Amino acid sequence: MASGEGTATIVGVLFVLWLAGFLLHFGGGLIHLLLAVALVILVTSGLRRGELLALEWRHVDLDAALVTVSQAFGDGGRSGAYLKTTKNGRVRTVPLSGTCVDALRKHRDAQPVRGLDGGGFVFADALGKPLPLDLPTKGFKKAALLLGLHDVTLHSARHYAATAAIASGIDVRTAAELLGHSNPNLTLATYGHAVAGMKEKAVTVIAGRLADAQARRAAGENRRS
Repeated sequence: MASGEGTATIVGVLFVLWLAGFLLHFGGGLIHLLLAVALVILVTSGLRRGELLALEWRHVDLDAALVTVSQAFGDGGRSGAYLKTTKNGRVRTVPLSGTCVDALRKHRDAQPVRGLDGGGFVFADALGKPLPLDLPTKGFKKAALLLGLHDVTLHSARHYAATAAIASGIDVRTAAELLGHSNPNLTLATYGHAVAGMKEKAVTVIAGRLADAQARRAAGENRRS
């Protein structure tokens, strides 16, 4: 990914995230609220679309700010979506940001239908049925077009979350666990550009510390003389 393209994608995702925050703050219909919550979680957690829509309230611990990802919806074409295991067949736990927790609490309080035990799908329609698999994709695209962004897709949100995590200093193995990659090598191959940036940052930091140490040594020698 070229640097200009990468920058455009990051800016685009952040603008869509801003729009989602706007919808959360000012409210709207059920579908608008669901899409806003979905976009906030996708951008900040790196979950796959099918994993997000397959979340049930029993998988969500708002007090601990964690979700357990153990299943996903697959695209069955004309047969419709079907419930399956995650892409790598493993269960993983993903932390939630404070923004995600607040959004989920607001959504939970407004959700019209939940099971007697408070369960059911997190992202469900007014009858409690899971949302169509393509709804977040279309919602994201619509939000992007409203902002004049034609090259940003829902999958850009996952790429943004992964790149931002690695660029912030998170090691590749941890990033792979968050993203649900079966092998850190896959994460490295996909987001190697962010790792390369970290190497450049590391060299700059090391050089800066050496320069500081030399400056302190020189200052000490000057005081002694």
